[in-house]
Amino acid sequence: MNILHWRPSLRLRLTLWMMLIFLIVQMSLILVLRLYQHRSIDDFFHGRLLVRQRLVADDVRAMLPGLSDDRVLELAETQRRLTSQRQFMVTVYDSDGNPVASSHAHKRLPPSVWADIQQSREPRLLDVPPDSLLLADIDGASSAAGWITGPDGSRYVVSVTWTDMYAAEMQRRLSGAVFIMIPIGLVSLMISAYAISGIAEEPFRAVRQLAKGLDPEFFGTAVPTPTGGQEVRELQRDLERTRQRLETAFASQERFMSNVSHELKTPISVMLTEAQALRLTDAPRDVRSFVGSMVEELDKLGRMVESFLLLTRVRHGKAAIPNQELCAIRDIVMASYEGCSSMASQHKVRVSVTLPMDEDVDAAIRGNADLLRTVVDNLLRNAIRFSPAGFEVDVVATVRGDNAHIGIRDRGPGIPPDLLPRIFDRFSQSTDEQRRNRGHGLGLEIAMGITELHGGTITPRNIASGGCEFEVVLPVYRESTRTG
Repeated sequence: MNILHWRPSLRLRLTLWMMLIFLIVQMSLILVLRLYQHRSIDDFFHGRLLVRQRLVADDVRAMLPGLSDDRVLELAETQRRLTSQRQFMVTVYDSDGNPVASSHAHKRLPPSVWADIQQSREPRLLDVPPDSLLLADIDGASSAAGWITGPDGSRYVVSVTWTDMYAAEMQRRLSGAVFIMIPIGLVSLMISAYAISGIAEEPFRAVRQLAKGLDPEFFGTAVPTPTGGQEVRELQRDLERTRQRLETAFASQERFMSNVSHELKTPISVMLTEAQALRLTDAPRDVRSFVGSMVEELDKLGRMVESFLLLTRVRHGKAAIPNQELCAIRDIVMASYEGCSSMASQHKVRVSVTLPMDEDVDAAIRGNADLLRTVVDNLLRNAIRFSPAGFEVDVVATVRGDNAHIGIRDRGPGIPPDLLPRIFDRFSQSTDEQRRNRGHGLGLEIAMGITELHGGTITPRNIASGGCEFEVVLPVYRESTRTG
């Protein structure tokens, strides 16, 4: 398959489009959810930090004025155990922003931070990186600070910094859940989209299968209404109108062929009879040659007209078989063999016949004997015509279950692969046969029409060792079938 000319099916396109749309919606929702959850987690733990800052500020106020690094370190360690944090740090600054006591190595408050704290009357979060307050950089740390007033009326700033491992863990789990949701969502959607697209494509598949079966054999059957929406119903109506137009056109064509064939049959017969009645004993050589050629062509034209008439009768008689009777399989095959013997002798081809034996010796088909013989005649004449001189044509008739199988095999060149799918079409011939002017391309279509009229099938196939075989399958008449 040429990848440059490859076009995906409707089902695949619908599946891919649904997956793309879902992926966009899913990613948008995940992004919004992640931002919302991230903000919610931060707000929750920042609220806890502000509450913890107020509690620490109250403890620091109780320690004033005798505040020292050791007491602040003890306070910070107590708070770390209570909150189960990895680190908990406390620093107390005077009103000028200078450190008074601290549980860790500290820095002077940056001027911008000090200005923000002076303007705030309530504890607030410090929107600065922890390393601007500490001598060491600490990942995942948050800080809050607020004013307190000591017993002597002096004002101090209490700063609390912690690394909240619960917030970090929740953020990590949220990120993991997001990465798990994406592939699970895609797989679930792919299965759902493929199923939904299959449901959407089903009416078109039904109509497509129906359109494939619209040939002259089925033009008398109305196009059924498939399940689907308004678009599918409109397509069904268009197909039905097309079927009706084609049915009318083919019926007109068949009537024209029948009328023309009837009109040609009489003058051709008269001309052929008169040509054959001419006395050419004393005629010049070129006259005898001309008359002989004319007789041959008139005979060929007469057989073509007869074929057209037979084909028309078969097509118009699909619902009923004329002059039905019980036709023994052995009689049909042997009658055809005797009728084609002279042709086989002319082509120097041997015909081998194998007939049903034992309990199937009297097997019969209910139908028209002349039509059934025409089927075997046409196939056997084709096999003789295509077989090389000195080779053999095999005719094997057997009964298997409720069906009779008649196989006719030649040793010729076989059927060209490009011709095999349309071998039963009208005037279907290989280019080589057209050049040789053999037949007129109606025999196989007539054989197929008669076989289908009797409820059977014909299957052509090439043989790997050489030649081809046509197998006719017809239902065998059973007493149980008649009484049932």
